[in-house]
Amino acid sequence: MKHYLKKVMAKISDASFILIAGPAQAKYELHKFFGTKKTFSDVIVEMKTTGKMKLAEVKVCLKNRAVKLHFA
Repeated sequence: MKHYLKKVMAKISDASFILIAGPAQAKYELHKFFGTKKTFSDVIVEMKTTGKMKLAEVKVCLKNRAVKLHFA
């Protein structure tokens, strides 16, 4: 899991806002992992428990934020 989390973090190292959404336990691990890294100390990290989200639903969550969308 730690290897996976490091790969995720490497892909979004320039983020100013991160929304972690999904139904599984991994989002909690990812949120906790972001909290331990100085690189992300100024980054706003929010979690949203959801089922499967469609792109339109993600856009609604981010509607009031000027962010780049990253999809793996």
